[in-house]
Amino acid sequence: MALQRLACFGDSLFAGYGLPAARALPARLEALLRADGRELRALNLGISGETSADGLRRLDDVLATVPRATLLEFGANDCHQLVPPEETEDNLAAMATGLRRAGSAVLLVGVRALPWVDEAYGQEFQALFPRLSTRLGLPLYPDILVPYFGNPALTLPDGLHPNSQGVDAMTASLLPWVEALLDGPA
Repeated sequence: MALQRLACFGDSLFAGYGLPAARALPARLEALLRADGRELRALNLGISGETSADGLRRLDDVLATVPRATLLEFGANDCHQLVPPEETEDNLAAMATGLRRAGSAVLLVGVRALPWVDEAYGQEFQALFPRLSTRLGLPLYPDILVPYFGNPALTLPDGLHPNSQGVDAMTASLLPWVEALLDGPA
């Protein structure tokens, strides 16, 4: 029997920006899940710098991996580039819908607005994740940045990306959500 696949589909936060591949979130998550007795492969489908529009363009490649479940994580670069939140929401909705049609369970991974954007944009941006979760009936991990962002001991020198310890904090926080996703229906 082939191993189940968990697609970690997103940007630099999944790609492991500045870290060896073995320290990126998908590799760490796979190690924790295997330690719990789960036989699966976590696929690192993160690309640094990508927006939700870039992710949508890659959707067919992700679907070709036939994931049992997908962690869908885009938005930080959209926010950084001030992409209109409705565009980000539409792109995420199209990706989630395509993944679910192909039989993959989806966990929407939210991200808070970056601290340097103006308040009105930030509020509009942050509202898109819970709204999309409700509209599509998707579980929502509220904010991928919470476990590490703003803590210099958990970030790379750029202050934006997690270091190895920051990735471990993110992974530990995500783990129960991923286990629930894997235990639920596709």
